[in-house]
Amino acid sequence: MDLNVAKVINGRIKPPEKRPLDLKWVYAYKFDSGGYLEKSKARICVRGDQQPESLLSTAAITLASKTFRLMMALMAYFNLESMQYDFVNAFLNAEIDEEVYTKMPPGFVKEDCYWRLNKALYGLRRSPLLWHRELSEFLQSIGFQAVPEDPCVMTNNGIIIFFYVDDLVGLYHPSKKEEYRAIHQSIQGQYNVKVLGDLHWFLGIEVLRNRERRKVWLSQRSYIQKIAHKFNCIDVNNVTTPLSTEPLVTFDGTASEAEIKRYQAIIGSINYPAVITRPDVALAASKLAQFLTNPSPQHMAAGLNCIRYLYQFKDLCVVFDGSIEVLEMMSDAAFGDNLDDRKSTQGYALKLFGGVVFYRSGKQNTVTTSSTEAELLALSQAAKELMAFKRLRSD
Repeated sequence: MDLNVAKVINGRIKPPEKRPLDLKWVYAYKFDSGGYLEKSKARICVRGDQQPESLLSTAAITLASKTFRLMMALMAYFNLESMQYDFVNAFLNAEIDEEVYTKMPPGFVKEDCYWRLNKALYGLRRSPLLWHRELSEFLQSIGFQAVPEDPCVMTNNGIIIFFYVDDLVGLYHPSKKEEYRAIHQSIQGQYNVKVLGDLHWFLGIEVLRNRERRKVWLSQRSYIQKIAHKFNCIDVNNVTTPLSTEPLVTFDGTASEAEIKRYQAIIGSINYPAVITRPDVALAASKLAQFLTNPSPQHMAAGLNCIRYLYQFKDLCVVFDGSIEVLEMMSDAAFGDNLDDRKSTQGYALKLFGGVVFYRSGKQNTVTTSSTEAELLALSQAAKELMAFKRLRSD
């Protein structure tokens, strides 16, 4: 497929005030769900860090994790069909709306020649935004409307589509099979896509399903195994809690640059399951993240202990059961439990069809003067999330 990514121009034509950006080859390996090498990839990317400052927006919307969980809850309850797509070189489908020049790609250099880009090459600051706009406009042209609460979800007469960058999933009731077939053909006709079939993996999340029992499980077992081996945390030794009861205090010393980098990698690795499928480590991730700039040996040990906990209980999942027609909302607070600033910790969770959809745990923004005030502040945040859920559900 000729995407007309760029036009080769002579240096005499290029405006002298336009500095050409460097290009670089980026190599990657793609593995299957079992960890086996599937293919090797090479991609030409722009050095976006060399782009001059601009007033043009670069903010691109991505699918919220809570929205994804809600979609899985609906799939379980209504027993929806699913179809997953992977866009090939997604960004290259979007036209750029500014004048950008680059040097020729390494290995294809011509004297006094440059590229003038026509498409949103990977690495440009605005490429994610331009691709989101391109895909949204196409879906709108075939009858879909964006959900105001999360524009990465679009609906059309009971058919739902949600996407995260170049991964797209369609959900539809079996009675709408013929309607969806036309949408499927439109997507294939417009873009170069890989049709992956039923939804089994999404952003490293394994989606398991029992259609007869109307159950859906969301698991990050594979990801947890990966980070446990990366940080050598497979010696679990009966770790039963994600965080010790011993208070975490500010480090009086100074951590080295290498220690800071390693600690940040540990907490970043914990944070992904903490916000997707493992609410049991949400509090631990929040507490440990307060010491990212100067971690102590105590903080480092606590972070590794949390990974060991995840590894020991790697089979825990978020489960949605279509037979449980219950909506539950709960909140709690621990008054003044942060020793450094005396702020309270709060948490809330919303369960739908037996599985958690919205949840969060973290430090409150203000200092409260009583346990009642801390509890009311947590309840207030929970109520706001409940209102957001109602808007998303109604859309």
